Amino acid sequence: METPINVKYAEALRKLGSTATVIGMDEAELIIDFNGGDEISTEDIKAKIVELDEAAVQIKADKVSAYRKLLMTDAEINAIDPSLLGE
Repeated sequence: METPINVKYAEALRKLGSTATVIGMDEAELIIDFNGGDEISTEDIKAKIVELDEAAVQIKADKVSAYRKLLMTDAEINAIDPSLLGE
């Protein structure tokens, strides 16, 4: 299941050290309240989202690799975590 974009923006802002809050969406554009702090460019936020997505994919691959080193079958890996091989 794909993470909603507003959740991705909120996580990216947190990782960038911002106390900003994602308020909602207006015509497909997120509304962000920077709570009086420094604004962060949309490009920087999107770059952080890409970085976080890539890290999540790598973590997933590392888990599958570790299970395979234990000589686990796909069925056994899916029994532990169905999201690892399901996509």
